[in-house]
Amino acid sequence: MIETEINHPTTEGIANLSLDSAGESSTADASTASRANSPVPNVDKVYPAIAVGIHSKDRDVRLKAVDDLRDYLGLEAHNESMNKVVQPIIMLNILPAIIEMLYSNDPEVVPKVTPILCNVAAGSSEQASAIVDAGVLPKLLELYYACSWEIKFDVLMVFGNVVSDSEGLRKIAIEQGACQAAIDVLRRPAEHEPRLPELAAWVVKSATTTENGGLTDDDLALELIDVLAAFIAKLISSDNNTDIFETLTDAAHAFYRLSVHRDVSEAIIKHGVVRGIVLLCKADDDTLREVGVRLVMHMSGKGEECVRELIEAECLDALYYCIERHPKTHALVCFAAANIANSSSLYVEALIDSSLFSSVSELASNDRWDEEDIGRVHAMKVILALARSASRYPELMDSLIVADYFGERSYALL
Repeated sequence: MIETEINHPTTEGIANLSLDSAGESSTADASTASRANSPVPNVDKVYPAIAVGIHSKDRDVRLKAVDDLRDYLGLEAHNESMNKVVQPIIMLNILPAIIEMLYSNDPEVVPKVTPILCNVAAGSSEQASAIVDAGVLPKLLELYYACSWEIKFDVLMVFGNVVSDSEGLRKIAIEQGACQAAIDVLRRPAEHEPRLPELAAWVVKSATTTENGGLTDDDLALELIDVLAAFIAKLISSDNNTDIFETLTDAAHAFYRLSVHRDVSEAIIKHGVVRGIVLLCKADDDTLREVGVRLVMHMSGKGEECVRELIEAECLDALYYCIERHPKTHALVCFAAANIANSSSLYVEALIDSSLFSSVSELASNDRWDEEDIGRVHAMKVILALARSASRYPELMDSLIVADYFGERSYALL
């Protein structure tokens, strides 16, 4: 889970707070200490005072208590686990009062309380459940559409922490708008503050799983597939490769997860992102590279048009790069190669003439690689697929002979 830095707006440090038993506030001289170098107050003293202030009838006292709770969370989260810091908010009945403030018409209130909910959602499953059980997610979605980018950030943070907590909470959050808020950002990333697209990509990655693409709602899944394809295309064409790396990784990962049970190839072609997906296969990052290879593998099994798009995007060269440098991708590369080997004669011949075919042949015959490499099994399937294609397309025979298909490496078929 992700904890939020509670710093949008600046408030007085908790070192300057004291609350009497009646819930009235008194503020010490600010010159005596600063937030930066003041010791963190004792939890047994701070939270009861905050609880009294939160429930005060005096508006200023309530807001002061909220400010100091935010400050305390920001200070103490660096020293303790978020679970421990958040638990008194649950135990002392502070959370219901915080949630009630979300419905306030006072413009100062909501920006003060949403960061607190971010940190509660980042706590334990029990703590995140307290937010969900309070029925606050629909209200947060409403605030997302109505308020500033800072509140949008906090709402996405809450949704992201909830969907990444557990399967049960993930389903509830998706049903109550987690993906819709993220889709709104990803659909028009340039219209949002730069940090929001990165956060939205994390939310959808957390919301998706390889089981049913993480989404049982087909309409929502199809909408997200289209939005993600367009978003990934924009990221890949960006000049800020360093700044968008994590965002691209999360978006591509979510996109791959959606592809497990749904066809995403049409969206890839529609948004002109085929070459970008192929380029991911050469990424330095292991996760991003694997996602790229998996998406190429997915597309290669979706018909002639997809194979043609991949060949034109130089996927054979990208797959050759993977098989030569990254043994962990061997099985995935061979899956894709076998799909191409089962396509039309034009693309089969392109495979035979490529450096990829030579590497697959070596893998199948164990000329270079570990005998226990699972990729060997799938490399043999490529060789067998080529044999079937040669029986369908006799004109491929000359290319196979030139490529030494019938030489010593072909003993993999025996």
